[in-house]
Amino acid sequence: MVGGNRSNNTLDTEVVVTAEEHGIERGLVYRVRYRAVNEIGIGTWSDIAYVRGVTLPLPPRSPEVTSFDDTKIDLSFSKTDDDGDSVGGAAFRYNLYCNEGSEGSAFHQIVAYDGTTLTFTINVGDAIGASGLFFALGKVYTVKMTSQNEVGESELRYHTPITRVALGRVPALPTQPVVDTLISNETTIKLDWAEPSPTDSLSPLRYLLYSDMGIPGNNHLIYNSSDLNILTFSHSNLSPGTLYSYWFQVENFNGVSQDLSGIPASKISRYACAKP
Repeated sequence: MVGGNRSNNTLDTEVVVTAEEHGIERGLVYRVRYRAVNEIGIGTWSDIAYVRGVTLPLPPRSPEVTSFDDTKIDLSFSKTDDDGDSVGGAAFRYNLYCNEGSEGSAFHQIVAYDGTTLTFTINVGDAIGASGLFFALGKVYTVKMTSQNEVGESELRYHTPITRVALGRVPALPTQPVVDTLISNETTIKLDWAEPSPTDSLSPLRYLLYSDMGIPGNNHLIYNSSDLNILTFSHSNLSPGTLYSYWFQVENFNGVSQDLSGIPASKISRYACAKP
């Protein structure tokens, strides 16, 4: 029996019973009733209520991005593997949160999410909860989802997996490199390229330069750099008299520009040869 302390003349209006203190087991249904005691005596019992032993739920897995472009991001969600033996219905829901689009910024609950559907779409211009901010192109957001049941929210005990998302398309096809004929010779081909522009305000993150290494149909990554200030690369130790082909790609947060490996006409080609 739990309840108020008569010697202190107190009457609890809320009582918490736990596994540690009272031996409650999750998933079992307990009958609960109460009665009042005063100086005259003991009152009658209340009607019986039925209470289920419930624990905090586990969080679901990270939200997944199913599609994206410059107007929206489509998300899909997984159900939690353990709802804590919730009775379900209105007692159980999922909560979707997103930060403000910068590292370490606060998370806000996305109130437009209904708590049950396993899909959701973020649109450009949608509100980021009650932050007063709105989803915009060019920003990288962190989203997470928690489970909530009769006991509380999964984040009270468990780490919540996150997913980073951004509104915008993959980079547009960049201008292909040009050969610096003043530097190139029979064993080295020097390539220069122009700085690519952002796509949908998503800045480039990485430059990728490929070559067939003098064998048509081959596809070798010869330069992979996140140093966006370097706009040149010298391909050295080449075989004199051999024709080499090159193509250039740019990566941003949402992916990589078009793959030109199967489009010979889009490549830049040059023989490794001495200056005339």
